[in-house]
Amino acid sequence: MNSSEAVTQRKIKEKNRRITEILDSAKLVILQKGYKGATMDEIAIHAGITKPTVYQYFRTKEELLVDLLEPLVKNIASDLSAVREKIADKKYSNGNIVHDIFGVYYAIFENDPDRFKLLAIFIQSGMINDLSPDTASNLAKLGRICYREGHEICTLSIEQNFFKKVDIRQTTDYVWGSFWGIVQIVQNKWNRKGISRHLKPMIEYSEKLITDSLVAK
Repeated sequence: MNSSEAVTQRKIKEKNRRITEILDSAKLVILQKGYKGATMDEIAIHAGITKPTVYQYFRTKEELLVDLLEPLVKNIASDLSAVREKIADKKYSNGNIVHDIFGVYYAIFENDPDRFKLLAIFIQSGMINDLSPDTASNLAKLGRICYREGHEICTLSIEQNFFKKVDIRQTTDYVWGSFWGIVQIVQNKWNRKGISRHLKPMIEYSEKLITDSLVAK
């Protein structure tokens, strides 16, 4: 690598580091203040930089929110798609599908609990109504992709006699709602930094209850 390439690589590394710092600060400020209450000034202060520096990387607060949520939603959709394809290719020999779905959610939560929490708040609180129509529409489309993957997983599982004949839409919502509800309850009880040591056992307990109720005998 010559000196010019080294400089370019260093600049790219610095840019990525700065973006990560801004996104991490935005995530925490929005969680503390809410989307409406969070300001670019506060995000800049939390990141230890000036507001003009923030604007070098993100033109608006909406852009920040999208960059926080979009990769997370895409990862969920991609990982659920892998489960769906595995079912479609008849690579399951039992009803272990619920375990894999919960595994998708838990892995993404474990990787970035605060970002996952922000996504759940965004879904539940109506935060989407505070965004511009274009931004709201784009995020809603991503959300529908995740829902369609869950819907198709349930449909295929019924067709292949892994699941009982259940209401597919309600089941899709129930599995997601069960996971997130448990995360909220257990993490709120924990009331400290990090992931509660009680969360994984509770997730496994819920997974077993859902599996027992869904899986065809």
